[in-house]
Amino acid sequence: MQLAGQSGTARDADRRPAPPTLQGLSESPHAAALQGRFAIEPNEDGVTELAFDFRSDYCDFSLIDHRGAHSLRVGLQQPVESVTSLTGNYLHHQYQPEQTPVIAQGRWTADGELRMDWRFVETAFGDHVSCRLEQGRLHFDRGVNTNAGSLQRPTLIGTRI
Repeated sequence: MQLAGQSGTARDADRRPAPPTLQGLSESPHAAALQGRFAIEPNEDGVTELAFDFRSDYCDFSLIDHRGAHSLRVGLQQPVESVTSLTGNYLHHQYQPEQTPVIAQGRWTADGELRMDWRFVETAFGDHVSCRLEQGRLHFDRGVNTNAGSLQRPTLIGTRI
């Protein structure tokens, strides 16, 4: 059924998710403490390392797990689209594409927590990530907007390499 005033081509083909709109700060003095690589304690997701490389308006985030090395670019000023092989199968109905487009944005809280929102363009999935240092140890939490299973993965704990 078509509503009055709408054309039949009204963005039917463009079903991309809305870009992330996180609230918070685009820069923080806490970035220096999170910059670099972290060895991750043994976990059920097989993640062995996380890394953050902060630049003026983005962060290159990377993760190493049982499938290999994965990265994505996270916009700190505005959302950035890139392509990633980042593992998400436990949160994404077991889907594990070799490469998938993602729109990612990060924002800082006043107390130094980095929050990231990753929208997987070709799916319904949007991951919500939280990274914070507690007593010098990285705490990495990842959840998703929809899933047939759990909406949250166990917290990953890491120490600087």
